[in-house]
Amino acid sequence: MSISLCMIVKDEEASLPRCLDSVKRVVDEIIIADTGSKDKSASIAKAAGAKVIQVAWNNDFSAARNAAIQAAKGDWILVLDADEYIHPDDQKNLLECTQKKGVDGYLVPINNYTNDEAIVGFASTDNLEAKGFFRTEIIRLFRKGIRFTGAVHELLAITEGMVILKAPIIIHHTGYLKGQDMIEQKRELYLKLGIKQIEEQPGNPKPFFDVGKIHLHRREYGLAKEFLEKAAMRDPANLKVLCTLAEVEYLSGDPAKAKKIYQQVIQKNPESDTALTNLGVMYFQDKEFEKAIQHLRKPAEKGIPAALMNLALICVKQKEYGKAFLYYRKGSFQEKVEKLRDILKNKYNDAKSLQTIAHQCVKNKQFADAVFFLELAIEQEPNEKIEVLLKKYKEQIS
Repeated sequence: MSISLCMIVKDEEASLPRCLDSVKRVVDEIIIADTGSKDKSASIAKAAGAKVIQVAWNNDFSAARNAAIQAAKGDWILVLDADEYIHPDDQKNLLECTQKKGVDGYLVPINNYTNDEAIVGFASTDNLEAKGFFRTEIIRLFRKGIRFTGAVHELLAITEGMVILKAPIIIHHTGYLKGQDMIEQKRELYLKLGIKQIEEQPGNPKPFFDVGKIHLHRREYGLAKEFLEKAAMRDPANLKVLCTLAEVEYLSGDPAKAKKIYQQVIQKNPESDTALTNLGVMYFQDKEFEKAIQHLRKPAEKGIPAALMNLALICVKQKEYGKAFLYYRKGSFQEKVEKLRDILKNKYNDAKSLQTIAHQCVKNKQFADAVFFLELAIEQEPNEKIEVLLKKYKEQIS
């Protein structure tokens, strides 16, 4: 199955090279819809082998994206923005996704890197570019034939019966690390387009949600609440709207109301990662650790970074350092892992506890960590059986 990378670009010469380089070895063609670049974006794209088409900008993101898709020849469409990239470790998984039969598209997790630690869902990172990130999910890989709708914060027109799975890849987004002036300029454009769409389609909940989100990012919580409530009135079953409204209530100083909304969402969808994680974090902040663990466990099992980070922090507070280590490792929080290694060297002085952690590492196929803990166990209590296991796991990682 062939893959076409489809992008819309305008004046992205600084970000574009990394984006294209991250996927050019796995996609069969690159289609760039240039909406009026005045910098070197078009020449950079052409040098990378892309087909560049000029698309007149008419204040409609969907129209530009659909123009790129229309020019594509691939069986599958991958959508990226210029300030996004895919890690080399995920390239194989990307290809495997397109080989599955009976699947129409994939929800792709996006790590949005930021230095704003106040953002709900924030998780720290070892990425040198930012203090941390928050994760969102959106369909970015899909079979050709599906089109975008909506002038701003465009969405795919998914119809009933289509099979959408979660992709085992991550898109890394650095747009929030651009200068504040550039970020605000983009928000102002989105705001104008959203207001225009509300005027044209007053019964459509989506532009109300989009405008509410913009005010949320601007920390204009009163306006955010106003537009999100209007979105909820028009689409009461939309749990994403309710979760965002809960976030606004929390950030504007009403955690009790936020909890109530998250609880309503969980009643409607007990698997809601956003509601479970954010409510769990709130319980953690209130030092209600058991309730926090109860809510964080499910999203942590799915690998949600904020859930893993907060479960690890709870374990540290409860001095369950072995469990904390495993949560940090699952979330790929390498800096935290290294710090805990030093703590564990001093805290665990019995071989049995160290073996238990090692066995859990093996279950998670973390053989290097298993070796680390078994070596510590042997230091505490030399044991022939442990040495046999140690040799076995060393062979796994050699």
